[in-house]
Amino acid sequence: MWTTTLDNGLRVWVNPRPGHASVTSSIVVRAGARYEPRDQSGVAHLTEHLVFTGTAERSEDEIVRFARERGGYRNGHTLPERVYFHTQLGPEWTDDAISWLADVVFSPTLDGAKLDKERNVVFQEKGGRELSLLARVRDPLSTQRLIDGIRGAYFPGSSISMDPAGHAASLVDLTIEDVQAFHARHYRAANSALVVVGDVEPDAVLESAERWLGGLPAGGRVPTPPPPLAPDWPGSRAMIRAPRLSDSCSFVLGARVMGRDDPELWATDLLAEYLMDQAWDDLRIERGLVYKLVSRNWFHSNIGLFQLETEGACASAEEIGAALDALVDRVVAGEVDAARLEVVKRMYIGQWRIRMEPNLGRVEWLSRWALPEGNALAHADGPRRIAEITPSDLTAIAAKWLSRERRTLWEHRPLVSRSRVALIVVGAALLLILLLGRAMWRR
Repeated sequence: MWTTTLDNGLRVWVNPRPGHASVTSSIVVRAGARYEPRDQSGVAHLTEHLVFTGTAERSEDEIVRFARERGGYRNGHTLPERVYFHTQLGPEWTDDAISWLADVVFSPTLDGAKLDKERNVVFQEKGGRELSLLARVRDPLSTQRLIDGIRGAYFPGSSISMDPAGHAASLVDLTIEDVQAFHARHYRAANSALVVVGDVEPDAVLESAERWLGGLPAGGRVPTPPPPLAPDWPGSRAMIRAPRLSDSCSFVLGARVMGRDDPELWATDLLAEYLMDQAWDDLRIERGLVYKLVSRNWFHSNIGLFQLETEGACASAEEIGAALDALVDRVVAGEVDAARLEVVKRMYIGQWRIRMEPNLGRVEWLSRWALPEGNALAHADGPRRIAEITPSDLTAIAAKWLSRERRTLWEHRPLVSRSRVALIVVGAALLLILLLGRAMWRR
């Protein structure tokens, strides 16, 4: 890795990978959904779409065709804390890519005439404009409903729990002035970074960065919002009951934990993998009570959420819940299988390296750390950090963050399950047959 900072505060990170057939160039901006006003959900995502619709130098058609005509790809993504734009092109196009990114990201016209078109595209991306109505029927039936509910409970009053794609009711009301104000407030050199990965020379990238990005005004750095207030309910167990066309229950063992900038991050992430590995052997292989297990940690800059998710038959809910609690309690008590931990570490490092093989995967990873106020480069070195973790480290993390007082086992039970629906349908059919029979008998 090679890093520097331009005079205007924009960071430049370059990861040369000689021999790769392509170069991925990305500009990342601290402008995700967490920075939205709560009454403007979706403005970050809509802004990401509108920057592609034209600049003073390039028409929308020229922007769209830039990567295609050079045999590559381009895209943008809105996440909870950041937005990033990238191109994937041959090494010979790197200077052109940085020029294109600089113009598109920092100098869009944000034409109001394009607002409704892009708003409609956002709705289509979310499943259609009618989603707001359909979601009221679909969301309660899904595990995602449980996940969204948990995030809202752990981060009360914060937009960090909101869908980065935007909520339908808010998207309808957003104006071009909202988009322009959001862009002016967040799309600044000192609030952004350029990340380039592939077959490049760092000096050449720096020259391009100075040429196309060095003249941007610094604009100031947007501060990270403070951590949301802690929830006012104690840990233990919680249940959500909602209609769900299934006879299975969802379970999430969750706890509010540290943020991405905390040095305990890696041990916490490894703890989730260790618990998932143990739970898989116990609940899936030995007892056959569940059919999937997922560890899903959400690490934001100064706050995080630990989650271990599974699904199983509601008839075994007590057994599943007790098993998950027991797994965590053993780690808290210092019972960590050192041999299993070494296997889990190899699995974690190996899978991380596989994800880092494509240049885009590496750009996505580095974009988490490259922004101002992000961690030093050394903190992004996941494999080295993971390899150093010991059983006592896992116990310390579990005792600090996953004690029974801090964690909650969430359970999503179907209020109207598939079997109940079937019984209702059969009962209604029998009643109809009975009524028809009586009517015919009277005749």
